[in-house]
Amino acid sequence: MTRKGRPMGRLEKAARSCPGSHMRVSSRPTLGAGRSTALRLADWAQGLPADDVAPGRLIAFDTARAEASTQSEGDRTMPRRRSSEAGFTLMELMIVVAIVGILAAIAIPTFTAYVQKSRTTEATTFLAEIKQRQEAYRAEFNQYADVMNPQPSTIPRGGQQIGWDPTQAEWQQLGAAADNAVRFQYDTFAGLPSQAVSGGLAGCGGGAGTGVDNTEFWFVAQAVGDLDGDGVPVCFEVTSHRGLWVSHVAGWE
Repeated sequence: MTRKGRPMGRLEKAARSCPGSHMRVSSRPTLGAGRSTALRLADWAQGLPADDVAPGRLIAFDTARAEASTQSEGDRTMPRRRSSEAGFTLMELMIVVAIVGILAAIAIPTFTAYVQKSRTTEATTFLAEIKQRQEAYRAEFNQYADVMNPQPSTIPRGGQQIGWDPTQAEWQQLGAAADNAVRFQYDTFAGLPSQAVSGGLAGCGGGAGTGVDNTEFWFVAQAVGDLDGDGVPVCFEVTSHRGLWVSHVAGWE
């Protein structure tokens, strides 16, 4: 078989016998003048006319490009393996543990103090109710009610709640009673003008009524609790002549 007066080479016959092949064969046997082989192969790779490329070089370059394309498609379909070096070092883990420990050391005591202080709302609220009942009692009987009967009988500790006994006559006469179990022990006592101020809950030191004016009718109401259970109670107190007083600056311990 010949092409334009010259015999057709074996490579040209193979290319023509495989129409679907990627190989293209030029009819020119030599490279054109003025351009290097690398530049002409690059032009061919970009889809430019490659008639100036020699048949042998063209077939080799086309085959290499087809193999590269097939390998690239295979790389896209295969999942990438995670690097065995990914992860944390021992030093990084130790730093994280140290930071978490510092934050916990700061946050836990703060949160505990917030919870304990919120529980003192019970004492301040009920003492305000006792004071209101005492004033109502004096308006009706011309003196304050001398209860002198702690309720409950023991001081709740560690946030423990103890039920209120609604059968005590002295508290019934005053008209003050807790709706639910309480975290504080309560008591209230009163006296006549010129009568010494004495009595009070043990958690308040056994004494009471600092600043009470006993030249007239007077009363003292107290609440004692040990919210954190460390054996150191906190005392809340109101009197006929003074508002709320707390034995500890923190307000709960």
